[in-house]
Amino acid sequence: LYNLGLQELLLGRPLAAFGCLSEACALFYSRPRLWIRLAECCIAHHAMVQRSEEERGGTEMVRSVTGTGPCRRVRLPMGLASR
Repeated sequence: LYNLGLQELLLGRPLAAFGCLSEACALFYSRPRLWIRLAECCIAHHAMVQRSEEERGGTEMVRSVTGTGPCRRVRLPMGLASR
């Protein structure tokens, strides 16, 4: 399952890879590379989600910045709590 998960990760399918690798944890729990690959799956999935949100119109964290120095204000978009 480890090799299958690694192939899924390299093919750009982090969710499928995570499923395979998490099943491999029962056998390879003491191997650090497995845990690194699981982290890579999480990072790749997060990057894919962010990329798709940006393509849909973006959900930028900072709407605008006004002022300079200690008087600088950062405006955030409304609706961050709905995520």
